[in-house]
Amino acid sequence: MLSNQEKREIILVYGESGRNLQLTTRVLQERFPQVRYSLKKVRKIVRLFEDTSSVVKPKRVYFPVRHNDALVQVVRNAVEEDPNVSTRIIARQHNISKSSVQRILK
Repeated sequence: MLSNQEKREIILVYGESGRNLQLTTRVLQERFPQVRYSLKKVRKIVRLFEDTSSVVKPKRVYFPVRHNDALVQVVRNAVEEDPNVSTRIIARQHNISKSSVQRILK
C-alpha cells in the first residue's frame, strides 16, 4: 500500500514525464528501486487523481439499513419457513437489498 506522499510523487513524475504512463513507471523504478511500481498501479493512482483531483481515496458512503421491526420479522419468518432459502431470494421477494438481509440475519 502506498502512502499519500508516494502517490503525490507518482503524480509529479507523471507530469514531468509528459503524461506518459510507461515513462512514468520507468522513471519511478529508477528513482525508487526498492519499491515495485507497476503500470497498473500507476494508472490507478493517475485515474484517481484525474477523477477526484486528489490522491486520497474518497470515503465510501454507507446507506443505513432499511431496518425496522416489521422488516426484521418478515426476514426471520422467511427463514423459519424455509431454512435453506438464500438471502438473494429473500431480498427479491421482499424488495430489500441482499446486504440488508444479511445484516438482519447476523
